[in-house]
Amino acid sequence: MIAKMAQISGLVTVVVERRGIEEKILGGALWLPPGVGMNPSLFTLVRISPWQALWNWGRDAFKRILADYMPTTEKMLNEVFAARGVKRLDSWHLLVIAIDPRYEGNGYCSLLIEDGFRRASGMPVHVEATTPRSRDIYAHYGFELNNVHRFGMGWVDEMGKRATRPNAAGWPDFIMTKWETPVILYQNMDT
Repeated sequence: MIAKMAQISGLVTVVVERRGIEEKILGGALWLPPGVGMNPSLFTLVRISPWQALWNWGRDAFKRILADYMPTTEKMLNEVFAARGVKRLDSWHLLVIAIDPRYEGNGYCSLLIEDGFRRASGMPVHVEATTPRSRDIYAHYGFELNNVHRFGMGWVDEMGKRATRPNAAGWPDFIMTKWETPVILYQNMDT
């Protein structure tokens, strides 16, 4: 569902390995450009066909994502950006990045993030990390921790799986921003 939303509203970049005529995707990133928020319109929701996710996650989980997670995160981002005198929608959003675990440590994450920084060309980039490991990876690339929120407190654990107290601490959402990205005056996309 997230990938479909990014395809409709954003940009998908991938790292591909080519061997002869065969290609294998090793990793990818989903980016939302300036002007696009995390509050999809009804039209976008229909276009992304959320029915499979709704079936798999259940109505309540789907409702929590749309009614709790997205609006709360968007509100926090707006507050963080307003404190700096910047409009949140004047930034790029790294929605998700993933590398096939068999290919981690080969610089593919760096390749995808640096490509996004070039596209941002001086504009802020923000991301929500959902694990301490991903938070540390983003910090390595210069993202600053702005805020932390826990979703699902009382009903899920740190991995987002249903749990009971005392394990139902909720899963973390580390809101992070890289405020300055390199300014690219000219970019030839053919090279």
